[in-house]
Amino acid sequence: TIEKEAEKSTVRMYMWGGDDGINAYIDEYVTPRLKKEHNITLERVPIETADIIQKLRAEKKAGKEKGVIDVVWINGDNFLNAKKDELLYGEITKVLPNMKYVDAAAQSSDSGTKTDGLEAAWGKVQYTLHYDAADVKSPPKDLQALKSWVKENPGRFTYPEVTDFTGNAFVRHVMYGVESNATLKDPKADFKKTWAYLNEIKPYLWKKGKTYPKTLAQLDQLYAKGDVDFTMGFNERRAEQEVKSGTFPKQTRPIVLKDGSIASTHFLSVPFNAPNPRGALVTINTLLSPEA
Repeated sequence: TIEKEAEKSTVRMYMWGGDDGINAYIDEYVTPRLKKEHNITLERVPIETADIIQKLRAEKKAGKEKGVIDVVWINGDNFLNAKKDELLYGEITKVLPNMKYVDAAAQSSDSGTKTDGLEAAWGKVQYTLHYDAADVKSPPKDLQALKSWVKENPGRFTYPEVTDFTGNAFVRHVMYGVESNATLKDPKADFKKTWAYLNEIKPYLWKKGKTYPKTLAQLDQLYAKGDVDFTMGFNERRAEQEVKSGTFPKQTRPIVLKDGSIASTHFLSVPFNAPNPRGALVTINTLLSPEA
């Protein structure tokens, strides 16, 4: 019934647009498939997820019962805030047949927040550094080796500022790598080892740590131009598309550090005031299919 009622409709998918490979996947594979199988027109709208949450919060406050967002790509703090402020449609996973393919453990919690069926787990990625093997002959295998490399190669490493999702994750990566389990579990912990590590490498970073790339896209640009030897991000295969398109150096390689590396499950959800919730559900179910 949901599929039939969604036919000939338009679905607007609001999502982070900073990865050309993911964008191409949505535009070149998912969009034609939805059109062919369900006669649904998918429109991808690139936007930072935090901005989506702010938009939905403002619409809820204004009593706007019909918004413009049908599907949102979401996880972590953004989901926590959306759940807390009741910005999501409801227990969508109950009606999605393809949830049978989703790992129950990955689905149950989003960065420590119970999902309660409000979002569907779409994929899982690992925090990965990417480097140019033409310049970096002995890549660091752990955080201590990374610190040594940064000091020995001043100006050749940096990370996005912490307001950026990837930059924030890098700091947490360090935190998980250098702090004890007891410290990580202590809500009053001051994380002295984390700040000591970051402050120690700061003078040796790009621009001497006086400024940071504002986004992962800016760090990618620095890496592509050869200004730094590393970029990073959630997705161990992220660089393949960039190498293929000629943006990243041909000898770009991934490396997962032995300590602290964070895995992240990302999810799909439907806002409380989605104009086309049925189309949204069909779209999410399609994205969860084995073929997709």
